[in-house]
Amino acid sequence: MRLPKSPVTLLAAALLLAPGCSPLRKADAAYDQGRYLDALAEYQAVLKKDPKSVKAKIGVMRTAPLAAELHLQQARQHQKAGREELEKAEVGAAVMLDPSNQVAVDWLSRLEAEAERRRARAASEESVEAERARADARPVLPINPRSLEGLDLNFTRRTSLREIFQQLSRASGVNIILHASAAAQDPMVSVDLRNLSFQRILDTLMMQSDLFYKVIDPNTLMVFRKTPQNLLEFENKLIKTFYLSNAEVESVRQTINSLLLQVRVFTDKRLNALTIMARQNDINIATRIVNQLDKPKAEVMIYLELLEVTQKATENVGLLPVASLGATKGAYQLGATINPNLANNGLNSQTGTLAISRANVQFLFPSLALDLLKTSGDGKLLASPNVRVISGETGEINIGDKLTTTQSALGPGLGGAAAGGAAASASGIPLTQTQYGYEDVGIKIKVKPRVHFNRDITLELESEVKTRIPGGTADRPDLSQRIIKTQARLRDGETAIFGGLLKEEERKSLQGLWGIADIPVLGTLLGHRDTTDEKKDVILTIRAVVVRQPDLRESDFAAFDPDQAGLETKPFATGGAGGPGPASGAKPGQAQASGGADQERPNK
Repeated sequence: MRLPKSPVTLLAAALLLAPGCSPLRKADAAYDQGRYLDALAEYQAVLKKDPKSVKAKIGVMRTAPLAAELHLQQARQHQKAGREELEKAEVGAAVMLDPSNQVAVDWLSRLEAEAERRRARAASEESVEAERARADARPVLPINPRSLEGLDLNFTRRTSLREIFQQLSRASGVNIILHASAAAQDPMVSVDLRNLSFQRILDTLMMQSDLFYKVIDPNTLMVFRKTPQNLLEFENKLIKTFYLSNAEVESVRQTINSLLLQVRVFTDKRLNALTIMARQNDINIATRIVNQLDKPKAEVMIYLELLEVTQKATENVGLLPVASLGATKGAYQLGATINPNLANNGLNSQTGTLAISRANVQFLFPSLALDLLKTSGDGKLLASPNVRVISGETGEINIGDKLTTTQSALGPGLGGAAAGGAAASASGIPLTQTQYGYEDVGIKIKVKPRVHFNRDITLELESEVKTRIPGGTADRPDLSQRIIKTQARLRDGETAIFGGLLKEEERKSLQGLWGIADIPVLGTLLGHRDTTDEKKDVILTIRAVVVRQPDLRESDFAAFDPDQAGLETKPFATGGAGGPGPASGAKPGQAQASGGADQERPNK
């Protein structure tokens, strides 16, 4: 006996046998609906379960190129938005799906080449900065004491300055020679020099005794009396060239000359570099000034959207008079008619008597024409340009066309001045020349941003929109002009909207017979009405985003004591017994370059 099946079992069997539940049918349905990425995923899922499925393989082969095209479409959207990483990912996916797509292959090659150029450029810039840092850390004066560690020298009782220099020379291994100006006066001093480096001991003794020293060679220096003549003749002068990457060389030169009066500065605009000859302390001050001024300016991305809508409607309705006898004034005129059969230019005339024949006189009644003219026009101008501008510079956008306009001027004709003048004199009618001009029509936008250090942006905006009014003459177009000049301060990423530039103009006129035109109903029926309605509206939105901020650090905001500039860079190298010897390949007498702040640290 066969047991009846339950409704739940029948429903499950129906769902399993339903054609829409088959993975291949799902993939085919997605393909038919244009969802190629979903269809490809379904076909690949079938192949994963059944690698021998022929239908799934065929589905993958026909779907992969179409899915690759979808990836390329998404890549184009990322390209417009400036998302390079996502663009490269989409193009790479398209190449993997369809390696035969030459567009995708070339696109990926361009992206990889551009990325390689950026890496090479970044590596080059980084190497230049590394070279500059190593050069700044290199000792300038080639003094090579036995050690840069603290020396144990203490002169609590008054001691001759000559004897102090002798003990310092024995402790450091550097010959210290007294010039005649310094040896002539040998004061007695009392000073504690324990745990001070060789350079600090020298600086202390020079300041205490009003002396200065000159480096002769890596193992010898000479001490002089500090007088203006000795400083000018014997003081060490250094020459250093600064290659500026961002600042203008002339502005930096003016700053250095204003702050350091004894410094000689030479500029090279070709390399945007300046060369300084000065003392070591002044070189250190100039280096600090250059590092603070030679910084890249901030950059701003300006997003603009401008919309202008123009509407114009004209209606000419009513009875319009027909001109007679060449008259130029008056709506309706009454006069003698023209008789073409008469010899006197066709005009009726008297025959010498007061009697006028009825056959020779005609009365002109007003000739009227019905005017039913209606014109309308709509104009729409939409633009959304983007521009990247350096802070303090002006970015300009000009989008539009040039319209040809005709202008007539009195003058000689094509036959020359003499021929034209003769022809004009003979006929009595002056000749004219037609001149053609060009009028810019479209959008002109000038924007000058200035980035504040709190990331606010001040914008100087000048916008001019000039459009052609619908319904104008071809050679003499009617133009509409809108000009916006303003300054606004925005936050980073804030959007400003300039609207309300609406102009609405309506003109009405009525022409008709004198007296009859004043009658309320009859004057309207027998008159001619001209109605013009014109509307113009302009909306401008602007958004500013800071894309680069000046590289300002804490040291740039701190005050700087120029008298302490010599302590920032150590002019002495270490070598001999207390430190490493000269670098390999160094010339005799050349000290080894050691690194900046670590020069006075003891070697452990």
